[in-house]
Amino acid sequence: MSKRKILAFTPIFYPHMGGAERTVYELYTRLVRIYGYEIHLVTINTENAPSYELIEGIHVYRISKLYKNKFIKIICLQFSFLWLYIKNFFNKGFKVLHVHYAFHLSPIVFVYKYIFRKKVIVSEYHFGTGADISTQEENPSYINNICGFVYNAADCILTISQDNKRFITSVSHKKNIHVIKQGTDHVFFAPEHCSRENKNRLRQNKSFVLVTTSRISPRKNIEDMISVVDILKKNGLDVLLLINGKVDKGNDEYFVLLQEKLKECNLEGSVVFNGFVSDESLREIYACADLFVLTSKYEGFGIANVEALASGTPVVTYDTGAAKDFISDGQNGYVTQNTPQDMAKIIQKVLENKEKLEYMSLQARYSVEKELNWDTYAKNNHDIIDKLFKS
Repeated sequence: MSKRKILAFTPIFYPHMGGAERTVYELYTRLVRIYGYEIHLVTINTENAPSYELIEGIHVYRISKLYKNKFIKIICLQFSFLWLYIKNFFNKGFKVLHVHYAFHLSPIVFVYKYIFRKKVIVSEYHFGTGADISTQEENPSYINNICGFVYNAADCILTISQDNKRFITSVSHKKNIHVIKQGTDHVFFAPEHCSRENKNRLRQNKSFVLVTTSRISPRKNIEDMISVVDILKKNGLDVLLLINGKVDKGNDEYFVLLQEKLKECNLEGSVVFNGFVSDESLREIYACADLFVLTSKYEGFGIANVEALASGTPVVTYDTGAAKDFISDGQNGYVTQNTPQDMAKIIQKVLENKEKLEYMSLQARYSVEKELNWDTYAKNNHDIIDKLFKS
């Protein structure tokens, strides 16, 4: 059988690495290394990176970001991609186009499908665009309509949660949608990275440590997390909340409001903003924390949740959309009502029951070893993509 060659597009890629970008990277490196695919990935150059780069077997081509106006930018993207395709990939055996998010390359999808007569895979992570929104209603209606046309044209749709699947079916008539849960590197993130010395240093003389990893933006709803700590403190629990993540561009005022809330609640010694944290430090923090907490208004999936689970740290989260797909109440965590009061009640119940916490810690790790890891994610994707090549 000839080598399976995929031409792919994702709007953002390395060196910028959010959750979706991490997923694309982990998937493609494994498709190349384990299953022998040839991957050529086109992306937008958002970080002044090289126009071409070979990253662990992935051929990465970066298109210049020429205009700030989003409509002109989208139009230019289509021409840039088409020119790159004709110059580098036309008649080179690329039978499949794999686009990550439906909207950005939508005109090219129709050209590739109906003019070039090739097959199209769409992987969806967050309402068609990846925009920092909490509901599909926050998309302009034309974006949802365009995404619907793309889904209908696709030969195969892959997504990461039942909630994403509901979005796809609400804007299209597509029924055959494959839900494949994301994962993490369960060798890198593991309970063994917690030493007594690290745990004592992390606690800062507090009885319990809560942790979250989140960009600082209104969608992440950090103010509710602060309210949770305030309730726990008033209930007599001596907790420390560590917030890992940088302030998103344009959200400096939001960060100031959060700091003001800390002062008002007298929580300056109980909530710490760590800013950007390296993966090496992050795995130690996860492994030493008692619980991972999340109060986001919406998450396409939530890779940070899974990193914590891999570290043996149970997750207590709002119902963020995808959480119920991989969190089992009383096993590897809890999905609470979306109020600080309910989350605080659940956290207190868990922290005050040492045996329950230890049991949930074991179940957290087990859930990742069983299913929520990148090798399983890549295999499940390969099984579906391979059938498309053979059809």
